[in-house]
Formats: sequence, structure tokens, C-alpha cells
Amino acid sequence: NTAAETSSEEWGNNYGDWNVDTIKFPGGLKPTFDFIKALGMKPGLWISIGAATDDAEVYQSHPEWFVKNSPGVKGNIHGYDNDFYTSCFGTDWVEYIKDVIVNMSQQYGLAYTKLDFSIAASAYVNNPEISGCYATDHPYHKDHQESFIAIYQRVLELFDRLHKECPELFIDCTFE
Repeated sequence: NTAAETSSEEWGNNYGDWNVDTIKFPGGLKPTFDFIKALGMKPGLWISIGAATDDAEVYQSHPEWFVKNSPGVKGNIHGYDNDFYTSCFGTDWVEYIKDVIVNMSQQYGLAYTKLDFSIAASAYVNNPEISGCYATDHPYHKDHQESFIAIYQRVLELFDRLHKECPELFIDCTFE
């Protein structure tokens, strides 16, 4: 959200951009994180590293970064609805989400992050037609089968890169 926007009570609003809600945090996250640190604790955030809503700027700017399901349309590995999409780690999404997390760590002092990894298959929906990525034009995989390998390899590379740039950042993983 921008300073001119009001907070939304909807769960998925701005999902994927990970902007600070300036209505809820008028001073940004840094004062809140500094307060948490002053209490001897580590500030943390939950981040879904593999999803965005259709109203997110990142989705609007880069729809090619999202998985395609078996019919070849942008999809959601949870199969919920058409305004929530799963990003594909076989694209430059990896660079984007790395930069988001590194920026939060360096700018605000993020010390702990719980990363939700519903990135290749859903823990809630067992449907191979919406798992993985069926795109044949993503740069790091050529088809659905190869997408699983690329997705998992690139998320592991992401961890290494996050640890290199933010060695004190504690990463807690929630995997499918």
C-alpha cells in the first residue's frame, strides 16, 4: 500500500508486492523492528515467496513469471480462484523475491522470516494438472516434468544467496 491508500481487511490485498502498510505502520517497519530488538527479540515476518494476487504490481508488470497449468493458462497450485497466482521459480521471480527479502533485512532489520513454500505442489490440493509449471517458454525449465527440478533447485539457490547477502537472517521454511 502507498501512504495515500487505506488498509484493507482482505487477506490477500497487495499479496506479492510485500509493501509496508503505512496506515498500520505509519513510521514503516523499522521503528517497530527496533522496538522488538530493544526487548531482546528478533523481528520477523511471514512471507509467501511463491504467490501474488492479480492486483499486485509485480503480477501486473511480469505476468510471465507465473506458473501455467495444464491448459496453458496462468494458474494457482492451490486451485482456489483466478485472482491469486503461483509464481514460477523457473523465471526471474527468484531475483525479485530475493531482492524483496534482502531489502527488508537491510532496510528494516528483518532478522527472522517464515517463508511459505507452496511453490511446486499444494499441501491442500492433490491435482497434478495444477502442480508444477506447464510453461514451455520459461528460461530455467522446458516442460512440466523439468519444472519440478528447476523450482526446487532454484529455491535452494535462493537460500544460499539470502545467507550470503544477509548472514544473520534466520529462515524458517514451511514446505509442501
